[in-house]
Amino acid sequence: MKQAILSSILVAFLALPVAAQEHETARFVALEGVKNTRDLGGLTTEHGRMVRTGQLIRSGEIDHISPDGMAALEDMSVSTIIDLRTTKEATRQPAEWPHGSGPERVNLKLLEAESDKIDEMRNRIASGTAEAAWMDQSFLETF
Repeated sequence: MKQAILSSILVAFLALPVAAQEHETARFVALEGVKNTRDLGGLTTEHGRMVRTGQLIRSGEIDHISPDGMAALEDMSVSTIIDLRTTKEATRQPAEWPHGSGPERVNLKLLEAESDKIDEMRNRIASGTAEAAWMDQSFLETF
């Protein structure tokens, strides 16, 4: 990364269903067009340190971010978006800032080899044909 200390980072995760937890309500970040956005500030790391508020924000996919959502990221001084989606996911409906403006984008294709399996999981969820045993086994094999 270019800076020793980043102003803020938005991490865009796969948009798979995530169970809501009450304690995360306080971390909620309103970002129009983006689901499941939270500030990870206040969480304790593996080494006992604490993530600073306003430094690391996580969200679901940012494909449908609105102009107001883009402005909110700018107001939060988000400098980098780390996109964990596969190439297929990131290019299917990319979030495009006007004229190439916006935060730096870094795509960490962590699950690139599992791209087809992820697509199949999404399709089964959307069509209502995702059996619990198949989904459990798929998650174990994929993640």
